Amino acid sequence: RSAARAPFATAMVVAEPGNVCIAAGHLPSVARSIMPASFLSSAVTLLTAVASKPSSAPAVAVGFGLLSGACAAAGQRSRHGRSANRGAARLVALRAGPQIELTPTRADLWAGQTLVLFLRVGDNGLADMGRIGKLVDKEVGGALKAHLETTKFTAAAGTSETVSLAAKRGVQNIVLVGLSAEGGEDWRTAGTKVAAPLSGMEGSAALVCIDGVKVQELLEGLLSNLSGGPTKIELLGAYPAGSNAALEQAQANVASKWR
Repeated sequence: RSAARAPFATAMVVAEPGNVCIAAGHLPSVARSIMPASFLSSAVTLLTAVASKPSSAPAVAVGFGLLSGACAAAGQRSRHGRSANRGAARLVALRAGPQIELTPTRADLWAGQTLVLFLRVGDNGLADMGRIGKLVDKEVGGALKAHLETTKFTAAAGTSETVSLAAKRGVQNIVLVGLSAEGGEDWRTAGTKVAAPLSGMEGSAALVCIDGVKVQELLEGLLSNLSGGPTKIELLGAYPAGSNAALEQAQANVASKWR
């Protein structure tokens, strides 16, 4: 093909902690079928490294390429005689998820910004803080207990609340996620409920593992719905054996949905 006649194509790549978004404009249908393999893949590899660094400020890179083969072909009729759509634009969103670590630290000794507690329904029909919740409550000066008494949080499945603390250092937010009664937990739904509040948080976050936690389901629910948010998420406490493999499988399953 004649490269001299091929139009210029532009692509804007925007990276920020937790997300990599590539917007390719003015690319007809034929070019769009070629772009992911020839251009977007290498761009994502480079910018994911930038976006995954907690200290990195949002970075914007604009690349101009003379995609002679793709654009020249797109400027002509396809083999089936259909005209290419010259005005088409494509937005490809590829997620560079947060760094996830297994940390054997007690929840009340953790020093990050946002702590996520999973609560079950108690005998009185309201949320039961449990042993771990009581330890955390003591560390935050009774703020957790006071919140539960005021709001009457039931810890029903699919419910969540956020307790904002006045502390300038250490834990500043506690996200409460309801699990219903023991034995009836839906950990994927619990992960989904964690995603919304975490998407608006900065800094680090930690999910406090309790008895019966299903790490893979929890993380799949979280990562599938997380948009931005913390660049690092830790799983604290007595996570079950095989959690590292469950973590890796969850990441792989979620990543496959975005390919």
